[in-house]
Amino acid sequence: MSLATETFNSIAGTNAAGAHDIFVGLVLGFLLLIGAWIVSSAYKGIDKENLTKEEVFGILIRLAVLFCIACYFLIDKH
Repeated sequence: MSLATETFNSIAGTNAAGAHDIFVGLVLGFLLLIGAWIVSSAYKGIDKENLTKEEVFGILIRLAVLFCIACYFLIDKH
């Protein structure tokens, strides 16, 4: 184990893998919260006739791609 990892473990009281899991969970939770806000705003846009269903479908596709890319880069590949 490196000195940096040992220092982190002693100061944080947990190991680096546990901290990584917490960080990933927080980031993905934040992305889901933003996604819910985007979907809610898109629904209001349809209701007020400011957006078409095709535009909302494009928004949803972009949101799904964003979440997939975030998962690809954040989730560990053991």
